[in-house]
Amino acid sequence: MTTNVQEIGLTRAEQIDEIERILLDHPELTTPEFLKELDQQIDQIERTGKGDWWGLTRARVLLGGYRDLELANALFRCRTRDLLPLGPDDLRRRVDAHPEFLTERADALLRHWASQERNAGKNQRAEQIELRRDLLREIAAEHILTLTGDATAQEHEFQRSGSIASLDQALAARRYLAYDPAAPFLSYEVRAASTQAISRLLQHR
Repeated sequence: MTTNVQEIGLTRAEQIDEIERILLDHPELTTPEFLKELDQQIDQIERTGKGDWWGLTRARVLLGGYRDLELANALFRCRTRDLLPLGPDDLRRRVDAHPEFLTERADALLRHWASQERNAGKNQRAEQIELRRDLLREIAAEHILTLTGDATAQEHEFQRSGSIASLDQALAARRYLAYDPAAPFLSYEVRAASTQAISRLLQHR
């Protein structure tokens, strides 16, 4: 392989502009010939168990996303997959920097990957993915508890003082929980409660 994706940093790239700079300097990385060669190298690692399988696969996913004008989605998938080897403390720190890992989108990815592993007979691997998924859902529940607590406090403040600012803040928080795809993973009950709260609060507008 004429260009080493590990040496140029593509296997570790974390930002879209970083990836785009690399590809501007190395346009050959998105050619069919290079991608075919990279696929062959990944296949060889899968057969032999020797080599940086995830690093090269990560680069391949990013290159495919760039080629298909889906780089943001490809990077999200890679970042989510990067969570799997992390322990609980490192995972929490990662989530603090990237709260998007608490969304339903990330949860769905992890559920899909766990299902793939089970279908392939790799039950231990599937269980490892489910453990990370469960921890992320636990962290999401903690965030939801804080957010709903803040919304309830603002609603109580409106009821006490009649403050329209407090009413608007309570409405904004409930709308975020009910409708925003960037909100932490929600149970059906939490979403339904937020929707009901919105209807109740709107009666005062």
